Amino acid sequence: MPLDFPDNPTSGDNYAIGDTTWTWDGTVWKRTPGPYYSSTIVDAKGDILVATADNTISRLPIGTDDYLLTADSSATPGIAWKANSATSTGKSIALSIIFS
Repeated sequence: MPLDFPDNPTSGDNYAIGDTTWTWDGTVWKRTPGPYYSSTIVDAKGDILVATADNTISRLPIGTDDYLLTADSSATPGIAWKANSATSTGKSIALSIIFS
Protein backbone atom coordinates (compact mmCIF):
# COMPACT_ATOMS: atom_id res chain seq x y z
CA MET A 1 0.00 0.00 0.00
CA PRO A 2 1.53 3.36 -0.97
CA LEU A 3 1.95 5.98 1.71
CA ASP A 4 0.24 9.30 1.05
CA PHE A 5 2.28 11.76 3.10
CA PRO A 6 0.92 15.29 3.59
CA ASP A 7 2.18 18.07 1.29
CA ASN A 8 4.32 20.87 2.78
CA PRO A 9 5.04 19.38 6.22
CA THR A 10 6.76 21.36 8.95
CA SER A 11 9.78 19.91 10.73
CA GLY A 12 8.58 17.69 13.57
CA ASP A 13 5.18 16.89 11.98
CA ASN A 14 3.98 13.32 12.50
CA TYR A 15 1.98 11.16 10.11
CA ALA A 16 0.43 7.91 11.35
CA ILE A 17 -0.87 5.03 9.30
CA GLY A 18 -2.00 1.94 11.18
CA ASP A 19 0.31 1.50 14.15
CA THR A 20 3.30 3.13 12.42
CA THR A 21 4.22 6.78 12.86
CA TRP A 22 6.48 8.79 10.56
CA THR A 23 8.15 12.09 11.52
CA TRP A 24 9.22 14.82 9.09
CA ASP A 25 12.79 15.90 9.93
CA GLY A 26 12.78 18.85 7.55
CA THR A 27 14.12 16.81 4.64
CA VAL A 28 12.61 13.30 4.71
CA TRP A 29 9.93 11.30 6.52
CA LYS A 30 11.57 8.92 9.04
CA ARG A 31 9.80 5.98 10.61
CA THR A 32 9.45 6.43 14.37
CA PRO A 33 10.25 3.23 16.29
CA GLY A 34 7.14 1.53 17.64
CA PRO A 35 6.33 1.10 21.31
CA TYR A 36 7.69 -2.45 21.56
CA TYR A 37 11.25 -1.95 20.42
CA SER A 38 13.94 0.62 19.93
CA SER A 39 16.49 0.52 17.13
CA THR A 40 19.19 0.93 19.80
CA ILE A 41 18.54 -2.64 21.01
CA VAL A 42 20.50 -4.05 18.07
CA ASP A 43 24.10 -3.08 17.72
CA ALA A 44 25.76 -5.61 15.45
CA LYS A 45 25.23 -7.26 12.10
CA GLY A 46 23.13 -10.39 12.53
CA ASP A 47 21.49 -9.47 15.85
CA ILE A 48 18.04 -11.02 16.34
CA LEU A 49 15.22 -9.67 18.51
CA VAL A 50 13.81 -12.40 20.74
CA ALA A 51 10.79 -12.40 23.05
CA THR A 52 11.90 -13.32 26.58
CA ALA A 53 8.56 -12.72 28.33
CA ASP A 54 5.18 -11.10 27.69
CA ASN A 55 5.80 -7.81 25.83
CA THR A 56 9.54 -8.11 26.54
CA ILE A 57 12.27 -8.39 23.92
CA SER A 58 16.00 -8.73 24.10
CA ARG A 59 18.90 -9.03 21.71
CA LEU A 60 20.29 -12.41 20.72
CA PRO A 61 23.71 -11.83 19.16
CA ILE A 62 24.69 -13.64 15.99
CA GLY A 63 26.02 -17.14 16.60
CA THR A 64 29.28 -18.73 15.65
CA ASP A 65 29.74 -19.75 12.01
CA ASP A 66 28.07 -23.10 11.25
CA TYR A 67 26.02 -23.08 14.49
CA LEU A 68 22.24 -23.58 14.29
CA LEU A 69 19.55 -21.54 16.01
CA THR A 70 17.88 -24.17 18.18
CA ALA A 71 14.87 -24.33 20.51
CA ASP A 72 16.26 -24.49 24.05
CA SER A 73 13.88 -24.10 26.99
CA SER A 74 16.80 -23.77 29.42
CA ALA A 75 18.00 -20.59 27.67
CA THR A 76 16.39 -17.30 28.77
CA PRO A 77 14.99 -16.45 25.32
CA GLY A 78 13.95 -20.06 24.65
CA ILE A 79 16.42 -20.39 21.78
CA ALA A 80 20.19 -20.70 21.59
CA TRP A 81 22.98 -21.16 19.07
CA LYS A 82 24.18 -24.79 19.09
CA ALA A 83 26.98 -26.60 17.29
CA ASN A 84 25.82 -28.40 14.16
CA SER A 85 26.43 -32.00 15.17
CA ALA A 86 24.57 -35.28 15.42
CA THR A 87 24.80 -35.06 19.22
CA SER A 88 23.02 -31.68 19.49
CA THR A 89 19.83 -31.79 21.53
CA GLY A 90 16.78 -29.67 20.90
CA LYS A 91 14.99 -28.89 17.69
CA SER A 92 16.16 -26.63 14.92
CA ILE A 93 13.81 -23.82 13.94
CA ALA A 94 13.39 -21.85 10.74
CA LEU A 95 13.41 -18.07 11.02
CA SER A 96 11.47 -15.85 8.69
CA ILE A 97 11.50 -12.06 8.90
CA ILE A 98 9.14 -9.88 6.92
CA PHE A 99 9.48 -6.10 6.88
CA SER A 100 6.65 -4.01 5.58
